[in-house]
Amino acid sequence: MKYQLALWILALSLLTISCKESINAPTSEVKDQIQLKIGNEWSYRDYLVDTLQNVVLSSAVRTIKIERDTLINREVWYVDNFGIIRTSRRDGLYIWNDGKEMVDIKVNLGVGDFYFIQTTVPPSMTIANLKTDIIETDRQVTTPSGIYRCQVQQREGREYVMNMTLFIDKRLGLVKTEATSTYRPIKLYSELIAFKMK
Repeated sequence: MKYQLALWILALSLLTISCKESINAPTSEVKDQIQLKIGNEWSYRDYLVDTLQNVVLSSAVRTIKIERDTLINREVWYVDNFGIIRTSRRDGLYIWNDGKEMVDIKVNLGVGDFYFIQTTVPPSMTIANLKTDIIETDRQVTTPSGIYRCQVQQREGREYVMNMTLFIDKRLGLVKTEATSTYRPIKLYSELIAFKMK
């Protein structure tokens, strides 16, 4: 059980870092895109929940912090404390992986739109192709860090071990995730509990 939770947390951490404008978003001077800057932090807590909505296991707080930047193809990319390299553009987040850029999270899409991403599934480390459907563009979402206006995206793939619903603030990033196992009747919730923007 703990091994499976660790795999889920690893998978979620690959997605972590993307609703309409937040109710308590960063200041209005912030560009209308996910903010990556040295010193910015996002803290999340993960919960494993059974079919009766009882918390079976709660993880320690997981904090993602932008530690440095780097230039790749004359564009600024940011490296976090887990070594993940990302950049933010008007249309969403991109990850630098294995010498190429890959889509992480798309924003500014409408209901019915979709996009594909590739990710690596542990422990076999096979490549999964995931389809992400935009199912809502303006849902109010509450987490311990505040209230947000979110775009809701649903991600699934045949090779993947879970289906995910992502709640994304287009300036702050991922504020909540609900992941359902394709093999067991349990859910993993991850929610933003604090953030710091420079």
